[in-house]
Amino acid sequence: MSLIKTRPKVRLLLARPLVAGEIGEFIIELHCSKPVPVDGVRLTLFGDLIFIHTSQYGRNRTASRFLEHGVELLESSVEYDAGVHRLRRQIRMAENLPGSWEGDRLGVEYGVAIRVDIPWWPDARAEFMVRVAAAPAPLDEEPARVYVTHTGGPPAKGPYLEVSLAQQSVHPGEPLRASAALGNVST
Repeated sequence: MSLIKTRPKVRLLLARPLVAGEIGEFIIELHCSKPVPVDGVRLTLFGDLIFIHTSQYGRNRTASRFLEHGVELLESSVEYDAGVHRLRRQIRMAENLPGSWEGDRLGVEYGVAIRVDIPWWPDARAEFMVRVAAAPAPLDEEPARVYVTHTGGPPAKGPYLEVSLAQQSVHPGEPLRASAALGNVST
């Protein structure tokens, strides 16, 4: 270990997109150019409600923190050799978290702050903005909806189509559940 210590470069990777109500997996990469002792690594997930207001001095931005969840990633002090070191942590995202959003006057932002505690030396700190999707709305059990080409039933002549949709709303990536019947069609 040298007298002049170096701080590792910190990177954040996400195994998959962050969604409220699900487990988020965070991967922290420490890029060490030389061996470095580390007393601790702390990950803090935070969420801010952003207010933007205009005054005589221009646009001002104010943040109100509604989420701050910190976790320690190391149980004891270690000395990392030169190279890349990965730390993983899973955090269950609360189901009632609002999704990331940016409007003209209001917004919801999330971020991850990482602090690498280096003994007798300034800590390595990094902050990353992340997007969080709101939890999908639960599907209400709605009655099936039936669509027909003729409201009085099949006509004496001509084709007749009847389609029954099992749900009235479909979210991206979800299957469409439906049944169809075709009548009065010659082969």
